[in-house]
Amino acid sequence: MKKYFNYEEKEKAIKLIEIDPYEAEYLLNRYLQKYPTDLAAKAHLIYVLIVLNKIELAELIIEELEKDFEEQKQTIRNKKYLQFLEYQLKMNRLRILARKRKYQEFLDYANQTSERINYSSWFLPLYKLGQISEQGDLSYRCSQIVNYQESLFLEHAKRHRAINNRYVYKPNNSIFMSDFPLEEIIAEMKLYIPSEQRLCYGYFEDTYTFGYDECGISNGKVVDTFRVISIADDEFHPITMYPVDIPDTIPYIDLNYTKEEKTKTKVLSQIDKFNRRWGQKRN
Repeated sequence: MKKYFNYEEKEKAIKLIEIDPYEAEYLLNRYLQKYPTDLAAKAHLIYVLIVLNKIELAELIIEELEKDFEEQKQTIRNKKYLQFLEYQLKMNRLRILARKRKYQEFLDYANQTSERINYSSWFLPLYKLGQISEQGDLSYRCSQIVNYQESLFLEHAKRHRAINNRYVYKPNNSIFMSDFPLEEIIAEMKLYIPSEQRLCYGYFEDTYTFGYDECGISNGKVVDTFRVISIADDEFHPITMYPVDIPDTIPYIDLNYTKEEKTKTKVLSQIDKFNRRWGQKRN
């Protein structure tokens, strides 16, 4: 008997989407070669492609999926499966509209489909379209959308330092080491944010992964990488950052060179002092 799907194999790929989207894309593509009629797997692949910022490819596949869904929905007897496909199609359409910065279409489609999205995701397109009339008591994220202040981001990031958190080894906590050079690293991050080296998990938020040895603790483990969440914009607009434990296969922007540069600067500084001191005596 011919099989049209493999639950275990598909679930393995789906679970990797939030952890390792690169591997998830590979596994879902391989899965769909064997089970090309599994519409749910195709919906998950579209989401992965959006996360990886492959928007044009995601659009092509969602058009195929929408066509297949229209042709087959009358014959789908499993109501939960039918509802899942409808939901995924709507969510992926919203994600694509957001990533293409089609703010009015995003709002119209969200209203049309009655999809629930968080307040900050509503707020950004409304603000971009000039439809925010009051700017009173805004949340941190919304205030950064209206008037971005790097000083506020720095203060927000400082809360994740070990010196400001007594529960350093508490499970599920992500804390930077007390000696992590936060200000220097933020200055260096400006070379890479914004850029194509991002993951697109949120509607209007970009995720960047950086490497810095022993930068912090995540889930009780010393880690060498941290994540930065930024407003999806054409400027340097990060809103939070935290240490994270990632698989070895995940690419990241390595900032360990800043340690080497700092060491070289210190050594040169000591040599300069020595030369100045002894040079003056010789003269």
